[in-house]
Amino acid sequence: METSTVVWIVVAVVVVLAVIALIAMLMNRNKETRRKKAGELRQRASGQEPNVRHREARAAEVEARGRKARAEADEKAARAERLEAEAQQQRRGAEQERSKLDEQFHEADKLDPEGGKARSRKPRDPDGTPGERGGSSAV
Repeated sequence: METSTVVWIVVAVVVVLAVIALIAMLMNRNKETRRKKAGELRQRASGQEPNVRHREARAAEVEARGRKARAEADEKAARAERLEAEAQQQRRGAEQERSKLDEQFHEADKLDPEGGKARSRKPRDPDGTPGERGGSSAV
């Protein structure tokens, strides 16, 4: 091999090694920059952590109050349903009693039409309460 060829090979190897060294140095510098940036981000995140924990605790408290309010509302709704059912049952019983009472007055009026005129019964609304429905009937 000629000397000039050897020189060019040596120069090429030196250039390749220099490029590799330069790339390694840039990668190392880039790695250090990323580490520094990551450290800053971790530090900022650590500083914000107590605030986030506080907000999480407040959210949990509000959620617990919401669950309690929902449970109370469900309990009240169930009680209202029971009361409505009881009222309906009472109304049915009262309607039956009213019907029996009206039958007794009707039967008495059939037996003695003149005897019930001294007292008049108050008319009843469909809900069973005293009202102004269709005039008065004789007792």
